[in-house]
Amino acid sequence: MNQDAKIYKFGNFTFGVKEYYLSKGKEKLYLRPKTYETLLYLIEHHGNLVKKDDILENVWSGTFVTENTLTQCIKEIREKLDDDAANPRYIKTIPRLGYKFIAPVKEEVIGQFLPYKKSKHFSSKNSRSSKKKISIFLLAVLLVAAIIFLIRYSESGFNFAERNWVLITDFDNQTGEEVFESALRTALEMELSNSEYVNVVPRGRVHDILNLMREEPDKKIDRDLGREIMLRDGNIQILLSGSIYKIGNTYSLSLALIEPVKNIIIKSFSQGINNRQEILPVISKLAISIRRELGESLKNFPKVEVPFEKVTTASLKALNFYSKGVYYINLFNMDRAEYFLNQAVQYDTTFAMGYTLLGFVDLWHSDLPKGKADFERAAKLAINLSDREKFFILGSNAMYGTGDYKKGIEYYELLLDVYPDDYWGNENISLAYLGNGDIKQYRKYKKICENLRPNYFINHSDKGLFSLYYDRNIDEANKEFSRALELNPDYPFEFVYLIGAFLDWMHEDFDSANTKISDFLSFRINKLIPMSQITSRWYLSHFFLFEGKYDEAVKLLEESITLSKQLPKSKLLPWAQLELALVYWEIGRTEQFKSLIKSISDNSVGMTRVKALGWLTIWYAQTGNIDYAKKLLDELKNENRLAPVGIIQVPIPNELKKAKLAFSYQLEGEIANANSDYKKAIDYFKKVIKLVPSSELPILTAFDSRIRWTALKSLARVYENMGNWDSAIAAYQKIIDEKTSTITVPAASSIWVKSLLSMSEVLEKQGNYTKAKFYQEKYRRLRIDE
Repeated sequence: MNQDAKIYKFGNFTFGVKEYYLSKGKEKLYLRPKTYETLLYLIEHHGNLVKKDDILENVWSGTFVTENTLTQCIKEIREKLDDDAANPRYIKTIPRLGYKFIAPVKEEVIGQFLPYKKSKHFSSKNSRSSKKKISIFLLAVLLVAAIIFLIRYSESGFNFAERNWVLITDFDNQTGEEVFESALRTALEMELSNSEYVNVVPRGRVHDILNLMREEPDKKIDRDLGREIMLRDGNIQILLSGSIYKIGNTYSLSLALIEPVKNIIIKSFSQGINNRQEILPVISKLAISIRRELGESLKNFPKVEVPFEKVTTASLKALNFYSKGVYYINLFNMDRAEYFLNQAVQYDTTFAMGYTLLGFVDLWHSDLPKGKADFERAAKLAINLSDREKFFILGSNAMYGTGDYKKGIEYYELLLDVYPDDYWGNENISLAYLGNGDIKQYRKYKKICENLRPNYFINHSDKGLFSLYYDRNIDEANKEFSRALELNPDYPFEFVYLIGAFLDWMHEDFDSANTKISDFLSFRINKLIPMSQITSRWYLSHFFLFEGKYDEAVKLLEESITLSKQLPKSKLLPWAQLELALVYWEIGRTEQFKSLIKSISDNSVGMTRVKALGWLTIWYAQTGNIDYAKKLLDELKNENRLAPVGIIQVPIPNELKKAKLAFSYQLEGEIANANSDYKKAIDYFKKVIKLVPSSELPILTAFDSRIRWTALKSLARVYENMGNWDSAIAAYQKIIDEKTSTITVPAASSIWVKSLLSMSEVLEKQGNYTKAKFYQEKYRRLRIDE
């Protein structure tokens, strides 16, 4: 048996690692190599769910096999263990997911040398002589081992190459001082992240793996858990573990580089510290030593002469609060994140990254003015920061603070030129390109994000949304949403749960869709984060509108308004009211529409007010009151305030301008149509359609396709007035082809359904009765009674 070999004991069995045996008492049981490796993997993860994909990937890495192969291995193991699948003592099947080794396991480590047995003729002289020989032999073995170790790890550089990944564990804090709990790990991460050579595994990626392991997100990452995270991730090369002790009034800080597979300490670093004020400078110095040890060229170091405490923060308390803020952002608990980040910038009013993250939290809470102020303040403080922090902060301010997509892209490109694996740099530049209309570049950077965090459920959710709205590939969207839900069964947002109903709805299987919606309302909706409990009711109302169930739709929207009032920080109330007002319009409740939308315009600012005034303008124009419509349009054009929005979206100033322009064009078209100036009306309606292309709908935009469809509907009616049936049909067809947008756009589902009836009427006028009947029947199947 090799030195330090392990055995595992469970029930009446002993399982020998590296010796490929399983024994029951004195009986040795033979296992095929892959069966042995499967059992070993299950035992090493005993007590935890092990997914089928994880077993296949780890046991049959690089080889294509089906689940049937794994099933056969499990069957063989159960036969050896005399285990019953229906009433298991050792291996429990978790339906559709994987397996769990449920028996208690005891681990033992066995040394290389067998215990010495005295013979009958053994003398004390022989004993002394033998002990001396054994001592010499042991010394020789240790010397050889040391030489091999030095040769292997000195010459190879322990296989660390440029842009390889380092995982930093939580510090073993033996001081009893809470301020060190999170601050030291964060300081070391931020310091090492300034290296162009070393990649530090971001917190989010660690959280993804913990989620896969079904571990609590706040579980302390020690050396053992860090190794398991690395092995599960499969693309992390080195573990960096730290500890801090207090002896009297002084501190001792130690770091160790650990090779994860063999769990060997490659290099350790330690330094005594006289007081707290010296801790961050010591971490800066040790970070440089680690970078050198990992093989980074000396030419890089002049760039980092300014120490951490001079550029990021000198306050351990601020850093500790900042760390907790980052933790809660990863959990989407923005209220807690806001609390800790506010504490961070109170302890250090020059903490630029603290203000930047507060800016993102402000956006989440729909507080655009505060977000703009926090981004701007961070940008002013960024001048003395490291390039990594500086370019990220300036890019975030340009994109989210001032609404300058192009400037944001410039800063993020500067960041990624030096640090190509920065996850949030890639994420934000992808959104900047999307907001700028460059889908190709969006996909390029989003693909990098998916590679950097393959187990991040949001990446799969985003991919699903893109497949749904841009590619119109519903099956691919369903696949990605299902993967997101698999990665996080407690997914905090609504769309992944509604995708199944959406698919049924697209295929007009209304019974199945309604069953799924009923289940969602009964078992899931109240488990979502509060904001999603509100927005999910919006989406569900669109389902009911599609089927003509107006009372159910109104009831859900009224509930969303009640919830919005209970969650004032979300700033969702005017948006919930706008949803309901537009539904009132679509279902013919005119007085309720006018009353509610006027209240919204009187009590809101920015985009919400522009939309409310815009729709009220269109309503008055279409009902013949052109003069009052023009008066409202003047109010709309003068609305320049930034308003809160319901979710994090692309820069609002640009969207505000676009909305004003779209409503202005629409009104001019309505006026021209009323005056029978059809050519002019067509030109204005086409301008609206061009301003709001389907390729931008509805992801990451404060605007939506309702104005586009209104323009298309108006355009079709102009063509009908002219007797141009082909062009009218083409306009209605565009609405019908954009069916996927109806689920997210206020009251759009009823517009879509009415377009079916309008299409059939135009086809009849054209004389195409067969097609007209097709659309009439499609309309009737939706059971809408208007």
